[in-house]
Amino acid sequence: MRSPAVMYADDSVQIVFRAQNIVPRSSFFFEDSVGGTADACFPQCGAGGGDTAYAWLGELQPGPITLSHIDLTSRSGGRVVYWSDGRVEKYPSDMKDPAPLTIDWASFNFTMEPLREFSNTPKPTINGPVSEGHKVTATMPAMEPAGRIDVGYEWMYADSPEKTIGTGPTYYIYAHEVGRRLMVRAHASARNFVPYKSESAPSEPVTDIPVPVTPAPVVFRDEENTAQDTYTIPATEGVDYIVGGRVLPAGTFPGRGTVTVSARPSRVWVVAPGATSEWTKEYKTPISTKYATPGTAALLGQPTAAEVVGLRNFGTSRSYERGAIVWSLATGAHVSMGGIRTTWRRNAAEYGQLGYPTSEEITGLRNGGVLQYYQGGAIVWSPASGSQVSMGGIRATWLQNQAEKGQLGYPTSQEVTGLRDGGVLQYYQGGAIVWSPASGSQVSMGGIRATWLQNQAEKGQLGYPTSREATGLRDGGVLQYYQGGAIVWSPASGSQVSMGAIRTAWAGTGYENGRLGYPTSREYSFGGGVAQDYQGGRITWVLGQGASVH
Repeated sequence: MRSPAVMYADDSVQIVFRAQNIVPRSSFFFEDSVGGTADACFPQCGAGGGDTAYAWLGELQPGPITLSHIDLTSRSGGRVVYWSDGRVEKYPSDMKDPAPLTIDWASFNFTMEPLREFSNTPKPTINGPVSEGHKVTATMPAMEPAGRIDVGYEWMYADSPEKTIGTGPTYYIYAHEVGRRLMVRAHASARNFVPYKSESAPSEPVTDIPVPVTPAPVVFRDEENTAQDTYTIPATEGVDYIVGGRVLPAGTFPGRGTVTVSARPSRVWVVAPGATSEWTKEYKTPISTKYATPGTAALLGQPTAAEVVGLRNFGTSRSYERGAIVWSLATGAHVSMGGIRTTWRRNAAEYGQLGYPTSEEITGLRNGGVLQYYQGGAIVWSPASGSQVSMGGIRATWLQNQAEKGQLGYPTSQEVTGLRDGGVLQYYQGGAIVWSPASGSQVSMGGIRATWLQNQAEKGQLGYPTSREATGLRDGGVLQYYQGGAIVWSPASGSQVSMGAIRTAWAGTGYENGRLGYPTSREYSFGGGVAQDYQGGRITWVLGQGASVH
């Protein structure tokens, strides 16, 4: 590597050497120097060299042997010679009559130049309010020539510039400094340049009068019925932005409902005369849009709370004097009020099986009834039955039987769970609907239901009904099947249980169409067995003998 011909007092040089067979000298001369440095690398920089001793040779005065490093002189020039041997041990400070060795050596001539001056001499300035509780900043104009220039600052009072009170580009002013004048001193340095320093002019005396500030405005973004509604708090020195009693940092936040942002100056600031310090925005949400539809505000009255967000599946609701509006992405916004709302909330509202409402209340049903649909069913209300949940397989059976227009009428209870084998029951004005995993959902009503209840309902031998009532039998008869048999009704015979071996024997006669007609009694004890009477006779059963028709 070729060394430079011109060097400055703060320069460094790295020398790469070539091999030469020479005899080492028994004494050495070294360049005694200040300022710049020279570093030796052998056999190549960064690759080791730990087993090599080094010696620097100069032509002017002796100095000690050193390893790999020597300072260059600040004189006008000279010649530097470097060598090293290949032995493991360090090169001795005094070698007398050494044997010839293979030596790596190199040398270069250089001319030492003085450091340059910067071409301009600017002064630093103090920026910002010179007031208690504020920060001031020092700045330095550009210096020539342009390049990497390091600038440091030290702060002092104008009346005692020899005492440093702070360092760095900013300085915080305290109450005890009121009345003092500040100065700042800049220190600039760059490679091959003479260090430069200069001082600012004294500042105005530090004051304790609050500084006027104009709060930057809050930016609102409103995209109706989307999740992109936001408001952005700016960063304004000396101003806190407050929402709902809480100071918010600069940044962007979700916007929902009505948002009011107030700007509050800190102790050492004051809002400038005529500046805006409060902003209010009412976002157009699905709920506010629904509330604005004709008649809705009159129906619900005034809002009583802000919108509540974060409900199930990211839903939202808002309460009003006479109800609420509930919204979810899947169902939209719907009014919830009155007895139907009370029942919905009693069933865990949107967190329950019903989920969110999917319609408005539907009026004009039989006997003044009202209906509202939900994701998981419906709630049905009438003046006589009150408000009841209608859902699942029981609701499906109710609808198959003409709902409130049919014989069952309106539901009069919630679903009753915990029955035998996981069964469920719901009562209606005209009877009940009974469901179990094995039998499905069946209507239970009238005389047949009364007889089933007399026989312990699902807990008795009959178990659950497995069919709806079958009409159109002989002489206006009606039949319903059960897990353990059937119940048969006719105007002349009433409602009777038909089951077991006696029922099988009755089937052999043609049921109600045969000579026996309809059963007229329940089974009863007879002659060591069991008997059941019919319109046209009797069937008996005895253990070991079976059933007989009489």
